[in-house]
Amino acid sequence: MNPLWAMLFAQMGQRLVPRGTGDETEPQEEPNVGDIIIEARKATRSLEDFQMNLGENFDRLVLICRAMWELMREQNNLTEEDLLKKVKEIDLLDGVLDAKLKNPPRKCSKCGRTVSKRHMRCIYCGAESLVDTAFDSI
Repeated sequence: MNPLWAMLFAQMGQRLVPRGTGDETEPQEEPNVGDIIIEARKATRSLEDFQMNLGENFDRLVLICRAMWELMREQNNLTEEDLLKKVKEIDLLDGVLDAKLKNPPRKCSKCGRTVSKRHMRCIYCGAESLVDTAFDSI
């Protein structure tokens, strides 16, 4: 079944069981095309709103970064060359010069095991405070 259709039926609280799957003992609800279209339009609007918010957030972040750079440049006699050098240095932290930064997996400071970014404590030994920098929590 197409994942979009499955999502739409799930949102409407219906279960679509394809004929011939051996599961025909459950009651079947016939899909209402009008409801499917309405749900698809709602999902589309939701995605469009999300995309617009992302764009606005991105624009604000660019503005804030630019303002921070201007303050630092003025107060510390830094140059554009200094900034570009630092960008390259940080970009290479993950070993690849690709204008992306992929944080390596975190290691627990107590037991040394790899811990997912999703966890704020080690799932193996229970150690807390796995955040070394402000960016580790993102």
